[in-house]
Amino acid sequence: MGVILKNNTSSLLVGSVSAGATSVVVTTGAGAGFPSPGASDYFYATLISSTGLYEIVKCTARVNDVLTIVRAQEGTVAIPFPDGSRIELRVTAQSVLDAIADGVALKDQASEISIADAGGYYTGTNVEAALQELRAVSLNTFTGDGTTVAYTITATYGLENLTSVHINGVYQHKATYSLSGTTLTFSEAPPLNTIIEVLVR
Repeated sequence: MGVILKNNTSSLLVGSVSAGATSVVVTTGAGAGFPSPGASDYFYATLISSTGLYEIVKCTARVNDVLTIVRAQEGTVAIPFPDGSRIELRVTAQSVLDAIADGVALKDQASEISIADAGGYYTGTNVEAALQELRAVSLNTFTGDGTTVAYTITATYGLENLTSVHINGVYQHKATYSLSGTTLTFSEAPPLNTIIEVLVR
């Protein structure tokens, strides 16, 4: 998943933190307000002393009220913090950059995810192909002969809501036809020499 962002999370530190410490303890019960990173997850937090000194850290694990941290992130320096200092989960420059990178990685990954057939609504074999297919528009044109009610269209997802039918430029309400597979059937045959346009999205 990568970087984790969360709003309005903070606590006081319990006990002093040396410049070389790799874990911090927050107020009893306050740890539940912080994320619990998985194996490849993390979040950025800021340690703040009562005098305003601060350090950005990366939290890679949490067990109850104990946070495992990597010190001196984003150009800050590892410094000692006294008991009662604050820790806040803030949005930092690197957290934004990481979130953007994670989004790009998910987009790239989408083209590699295999997708099982979803009721015949699309024929693409992966997310990217399916989205491209759903964006495609197919126009089928026929000429009415006054007797034919069933017409075969070249592309369909089997859903009437994805079709738009016009006869001589006049929109036809969906109650006037039905769709089964690639067969569109009118309740009444379109008149002789009328132009039938079936738009499939």
